[in-house]
Amino acid sequence: MSELLLEVNNLNAYYKSRNRRRQVLHDVSFSIRQGEVLGLVGESGCGKTTLSRAILGINRDIDGEIIRHGGQPRMVFQDPASSLNPTWTVGKLLEEPLRNAGVEASARRAEAREMLKLVGLDGDCYGRKPGSLSGGQRQRVGIAAAIIGNPKLVIADEPVSALDVTIQAQILDLLMRLRRELDLSYLFISHDMDVIWQISDNVMVMENGRIVEYGSRDEVFRSPRHPYTKKLLNAAL
Repeated sequence: MSELLLEVNNLNAYYKSRNRRRQVLHDVSFSIRQGEVLGLVGESGCGKTTLSRAILGINRDIDGEIIRHGGQPRMVFQDPASSLNPTWTVGKLLEEPLRNAGVEASARRAEAREMLKLVGLDGDCYGRKPGSLSGGQRQRVGIAAAIIGNPKLVIADEPVSALDVTIQAQILDLLMRLRRELDLSYLFISHDMDVIWQISDNVMVMENGRIVEYGSRDEVFRSPRHPYTKKLLNAAL
């Protein structure tokens, strides 16, 4: 059996707004193994992003257990325009985590250029700023920034929802190619059942901060048990 990368056990997460503490996640439990793509699907506001922030350690108002066997996961965001520093060049964006890890300058540059090639971008993107790139190119930079340094697990939070259908397909193909070539694992978050079907091995369905269904892709899509899962599938037809 493949290596266990992430365990989440009985996770509860909270959010404070206007001096009120509201529970967002309720007893969430799952695991991800090396090479697996676990799809997390649910409507906006159900707690998907809260879960990703808890796993990354951004949201610390939690109880339960998160065990990162595979080291710190990395993140691909929905909107690279807001997640990429607009004042930095692409080269600097990619090199920054390597600089923080103590990698020397020439090795950083070489690795950054190799990452650009790996995600299908020309070398001239290295000196450009994100604002000069198309949406699809920016998302490729966001993916390169997530995989530089060779993480084992990447959390992709709605990575194609802001893109048109043609570019969506290209980015999904890229993610699956990187999975094969780099032996990556993904927690892939989406509200789109069609996208979840295309990319996932296993699927979790979240409603109001609770996992209401969890199984293989074929089980969840072909023999859904929970009414909410059936509702999502009917809406996607």
